[in-house]
Amino acid sequence: MKKALFVALLAVVAAGASFAKSPAGLAPDGKTLGPGKYTATVKAIVCSDCVTEIVKTMKAVSGIVSVEIDPASSRLSFIVERGHKISLAWLQKKLAAAARQVGMGADYSLRDVKMKSKAWARG
Repeated sequence: MKKALFVALLAVVAAGASFAKSPAGLAPDGKTLGPGKYTATVKAIVCSDCVTEIVKTMKAVSGIVSVEIDPASSRLSFIVERGHKISLAWLQKKLAAAARQVGMGADYSLRDVKMKSKAWARG
């Protein structure tokens, strides 16, 4: 009887854990970007130099490729290659440093970071 209750309890715990999983591409803490194609909104793109600086900063991160920005909508898309994981907090710090260099009220904070697909992954 005790063994059956223990097995039932384990099943309930395992089922609950599967519901608590974070979205695909994010670690359980929700702060690590795994391989995939992502979109995000950049908080404040104030000039054309911002686009250049964001792309340069993002491409300098090992594992990030194919960075694109639509300045009119402040939408950013980028790919984290297969075999790489990137800390969102660390990426935000890199983008904040780039925004400080540009100045003029630029804020490259990423909001609404969402994985769009995994199908693209290279190698």
